[in-house]
Formats: sequence, C-alpha cells, structure tokens
Amino acid sequence: MFGRVCAEHGVEHRLTTPYHPWTNGQAERMIRTIKDATVRAFHYASIDDLRRHVRDRLPA
Repeated sequence: MFGRVCAEHGVEHRLTTPYHPWTNGQAERMIRTIKDATVRAFHYASIDDLRRHVRDRLPA
C-alpha cells in the first residue's frame, strides 16, 4: 500500500544502507531544510502551529 501511494504522488521511496550514518544524515538534512523553509514561509508563532498546518494539509 505504501508503494502504491508513493507511486500515485510521484514520490521515490529510497531505503538507506544499514549502519551507514552518512545516508541517514543526508535524509535528516533534507527534512531540516524543508522544515526551515516552511517555518520561514508561513511565519508560525509556535511549533504547534506548524504541526497543525502540516497535519491539515496531508492526506489522511
């Protein structure tokens, strides 16, 4: 089911190599970059406001 949803939304799901922190670090950095850009773009008063915004926009 996860693979189907990824395909429907054009998401490429990649797995990382076990015990290879460099790859996980790249993924974590991308998440941080997206989060920082989102926070700046919408000027949230708190992290809870950001969480509500993300939750309300993600498909169930």
